[in-house]
Amino acid sequence: MTGQTLEAIRVEPADPRFGAALLARGAAHWADPAFPYALAGAGTAARGAAAAPEALEEDLADVSGNGHQPEAEASAEMIAGPGAGARAEAPATGAEPPGAGAGAPPPEAVAAVSAAVYVLSGQEPGAIGVIVRPGYLEGEPVLVALLRDLALPPDEAGARVLLEAALGFARERGARVAAAGSRTGDAPAPGLAAGFGDVPAFRKVADFRAVRVVPALWRLEEPEYKVLGATKTEVPALAYMLDYYRQGLALAAPVDEAAFVAGIDRCPNLKVGDFRIARYKTELAAMVAVWEPGAALPVSLAGPGPAEALMAGLGKVLGRFSPCPRLPGAGGALRVRFVRNFAAKQGHPTVFKYLVDRVANEARKAGAHAFEVVLPAGDELLSQVRGQVRRVRNPSVWAAALAPDIDLGEMGPVDPNILDPGF
Repeated sequence: MTGQTLEAIRVEPADPRFGAALLARGAAHWADPAFPYALAGAGTAARGAAAAPEALEEDLADVSGNGHQPEAEASAEMIAGPGAGARAEAPATGAEPPGAGAGAPPPEAVAAVSAAVYVLSGQEPGAIGVIVRPGYLEGEPVLVALLRDLALPPDEAGARVLLEAALGFARERGARVAAAGSRTGDAPAPGLAAGFGDVPAFRKVADFRAVRVVPALWRLEEPEYKVLGATKTEVPALAYMLDYYRQGLALAAPVDEAAFVAGIDRCPNLKVGDFRIARYKTELAAMVAVWEPGAALPVSLAGPGPAEALMAGLGKVLGRFSPCPRLPGAGGALRVRFVRNFAAKQGHPTVFKYLVDRVANEARKAGAHAFEVVLPAGDELLSQVRGQVRRVRNPSVWAAALAPDIDLGEMGPVDPNILDPGF
């Protein structure tokens, strides 16, 4: 080790050194096609930018093909996310950007994106991707640093240098909270739970359940809610609903109409018509996005169990008459539809079931093998995700305060999209 130096170099995500460092550690590229929306300022909306739409302009292009024409949607007090009951009024249009005021970072830093690459002479490097963007905390937006792809080098000294450099970049951009997702309940990187040097101690702030369901049977859709594909005319109402619902979710990115549209544009294979909306009579009650990324995020069937093997066999023997989807063999490509960006209004606690039933039926009709839902552990909505064959993962989110005035002790429900940052 004599004469070798530890050095953290900041580069753009497209820099080949960054990709090489991730590859050396066996990590997926944080800027791969599955998550391009993380690279172009997603979530830059100022608080309150998604004002309540008073009227929705008629759009002749019916994206979903269902032919319905939506009406203007209900006001802010009818929309609430977890912990949103104390909010008395909707945010006003034109509010100051997150962090505005004394000592605030410049506007261009609100959605800063960079990467830190650790280089050790004669050794393989490690890498961390850093996204700095606004996120709600107790209903108010603060700048949050998301640490993506913690591909740390094997030696402790190198890992510390890399983590210190990543959080140093985050602090320079005004981040007051740092967060990282883990595929399990353990800390996403060694040493994060204890902290060291300029790296504060990270603690687990959320446990989630990622439930992947093979829809073996058709679901009976009850008539209480009418579930439809969204159209472009509903974008202002959907952006407003999603933003207001997210104010009750810690670390969730604010979203206005422009950020909503930009997020869809940056996400491969996602269109406005892929959003499902639930209407109770004429009222817009809930929404969810159904995203099938395809080759942008390949999924394979790993270690099929007895039930999955039986379903695969029935599919081969009975063909299109099988009640089960024709699953591939071990290692075969799966068509998985990911359910994301759920939001609902108050007074509709069971609406998620109707949306999930529609997702399950559409997956079977389209030949998809499964759909996946990510929800906080213990969330009552988990009981509404039914299916014969289920695979459950237990990811978690870890966070640390980067500013002395930030208290994470009373953090409420955490946004599931932290695990794969959507818009």
